[in-house]
Amino acid sequence: MFLVNLSNASNATITDAQGIGTIRDDDPAPALSIGNAIATEGPGGAVFATFTVSLSGQSSLPVRVQVATTNGAASAPADYTTLATTVTFNPGESSRTVSVMINDDSLVESAETFSVVLSSAKMP
Repeated sequence: MFLVNLSNASNATITDAQGIGTIRDDDPAPALSIGNAIATEGPGGAVFATFTVSLSGQSSLPVRVQVATTNGAASAPADYTTLATTVTFNPGESSRTVSVMINDDSLVESAETFSVVLSSAKMP
């Protein structure tokens, strides 16, 4: 918002000395997406699947999104540690990462999947 003020009129009377200008934001809201990750379980330590959460476009406001794991062929807590958190993009940021700890086991098995879901995105 900005103001335009009139003053010092010559040969006229000012009846309304102030006008208000408003600039409306017509830019589309940025979109969120999450990439895939692959982790290989193995003996001797923690292994993490790291996912990149991306924000398309820039925002001058913080953007928050809920991030949570859901079971697939892999299930928590046996195969991975559940994740439920909020990711915040500060103005100017376009990507953040989240990591899910993969639990090692000694079972011979095929590849297992789980999902990381984005929900409740908002710009305060």
